[in-house]
Amino acid sequence: MKCRSFPGPGVEHHIVMNPLQEIINPEKGDRYEQLFDEYKNQFGKNYGDKKEHTQRLSHFRQNVRYIHSKNRQNLSYRLSINHLADQHKDELGMITGRLNSHEPNSGKPFDTSTLQLRDVPDTIDWRIAVRKRVRLPAEPMDCSWAYGNNGCDGGEEWRAYDWIMKNGGLKGEEYGAYIGQNGKCHFNESLVVAKIKDYTNVTSGNQTELKTAIATKGPVAVGIDASHLSFAFYADGVYFEKDCGNTPDDLDHAVLAVGYGNYKGQDYWLVKNSWSTYWGNDGYVLMSLKDNNCGVATDATFVDLK
Repeated sequence: MKCRSFPGPGVEHHIVMNPLQEIINPEKGDRYEQLFDEYKNQFGKNYGDKKEHTQRLSHFRQNVRYIHSKNRQNLSYRLSINHLADQHKDELGMITGRLNSHEPNSGKPFDTSTLQLRDVPDTIDWRIAVRKRVRLPAEPMDCSWAYGNNGCDGGEEWRAYDWIMKNGGLKGEEYGAYIGQNGKCHFNESLVVAKIKDYTNVTSGNQTELKTAIATKGPVAVGIDASHLSFAFYADGVYFEKDCGNTPDDLDHAVLAVGYGNYKGQDYWLVKNSWSTYWGNDGYVLMSLKDNNCGVATDATFVDLK
């Protein structure tokens, strides 16, 4: 599998065009071509030859039709064109990459005594608490191969934790950001900025524990089912996908739960994705708590720092 790189972070989510409102007759091919030209300019798209351009236009046309049809259903969330709109669904499946080996890890069980000892707030948003976006290095992806991860072909969060604990910590931005390709590990212990003492597994499917962990420990790593086109083109609102799975085998993407709350009567997890700030709401998505949709609470872990 080839790694994929994305624009951002730090690029604000602005969709200048609104093609869905402008499409009066979606069967007119020239209208799609005009929208595609605007799209290419908006996202700096360039293609190798006429054949690829034609293929990308075809993918774009199908994705715009899909977005338009979903938005007409008056769902709890809205879709919009983003930087992924020229991709085929098979290509979109390559940007997830989370694996599930079913192997036990060395994480601690969740301390259930905290459920009685702490009253968690109704709403948490660690973006507001911290007010700083930190670019994490690609170090765990480059360096945790010996622990069972596979670089661009995916892995599991706990294997990265084990590598970090074994090697003394994690470097900051000096290591280098994610660049969309497998890289050579160049770990330097003298530049470590964060050390992990241990990590904890939240009981699978226990949303109360997950809320408590987020409120008392901070952001929590979670796996989700991100295999649906509706997720690829999410823009805003509370995301609920009726076809989402929530078993361990359904989880194909690793993300970060940084909060929770309620929007228009719907409980949500606030989740940070890794597909740039062009995606979603500046890179974030509100994911419904209903029925553990998409498996947010199925496989959650958090670290304790030294």
